[in-house]
Amino acid sequence: MLHGFMRAIPPEIQQAAVIDGAGPWQIYTRVVMPLARPALAALTALAFTWIFNDLLWAITVLRSEDKMPITASLLSLQGQYVSQWNVIAAGSVIAAAPTVLVFLRFQRHFVAGLNLGAVK
Repeated sequence: MLHGFMRAIPPEIQQAAVIDGAGPWQIYTRVVMPLARPALAALTALAFTWIFNDLLWAITVLRSEDKMPITASLLSLQGQYVSQWNVIAAGSVIAAAPTVLVFLRFQRHFVAGLNLGAVK
């Protein structure tokens, strides 16, 4: 995802920075990174969601119930014959809260990325 976004940055912008006397580090920090901020925000939110919701790995590796992440603990709330769906629904809302907070934190960057791609 980030590779595709970086390839879409026009080389003329980097060439203009070279003409202005910027070195490689200045081009990276002052030109490329500000342009890549929406892509980095999207990648950060997606990576956080993937890592936070990694249920299969937690179930496979961890055996003790006290060290399970919240998504794996939600699975243990469901019984074989009877399930308390109100408790599972409340736990799901609590489990989704950090992901929603990360999205809300980076929402400004998502909107900036949409505006950047809309004007050409």
